[in-house]
Amino acid sequence: MRRSLVRLAVIACGALAAMSGAAVTSAQQSYPPREVIITTQALGCNATQVIGTIDGAAAGSQVTLQLIRPVVKAGFGPLKQQTDAPVVVTANAANHADFIVPLPAGVYGTFTLTATGLKSDQSKFSISSTLNVTPCPDLPKTGNDNVQQLVTIGGLALLGGIFLVVLALRRRQIQEA
Repeated sequence: MRRSLVRLAVIACGALAAMSGAAVTSAQQSYPPREVIITTQALGCNATQVIGTIDGAAAGSQVTLQLIRPVVKAGFGPLKQQTDAPVVVTANAANHADFIVPLPAGVYGTFTLTATGLKSDQSKFSISSTLNVTPCPDLPKTGNDNVQQLVTIGGLALLGGIFLVVLALRRRQIQEA
């Protein structure tokens, strides 16, 4: 009787272990596939590049990043979009890809960063992120810029000195005569 209870306990523990293993396996496989997320670091003023990550792309697949910016035509007319050269990155086994996209120098405003590729279930995705690129503000003037005042005072002092020298020379000439 005791042996049959031990066998029953062993079988029950084995069944429990098998069920918990199945639960772990199903938890690792996400269904539906997780969404693709694009994350970028904060941009400072006069930014030269966008640094970020893509999560949820298919492992080993390529993700194409495209930077789109509005450009004003010369004269009157609607805005047209200008697209910079694409940047292509490859997702690793953890469905993660790091990227660096260069920004054009001296161009400010609202940019759109678009990423396209394959999700982990091999379906296509296209996501966008809006970026605001701003110039650095001019530094405030501190202190006093009084060089012009000093030059003026120095010039007046020089003229005053010349006047006094000429006056002293005349006085000597008058006293000698």
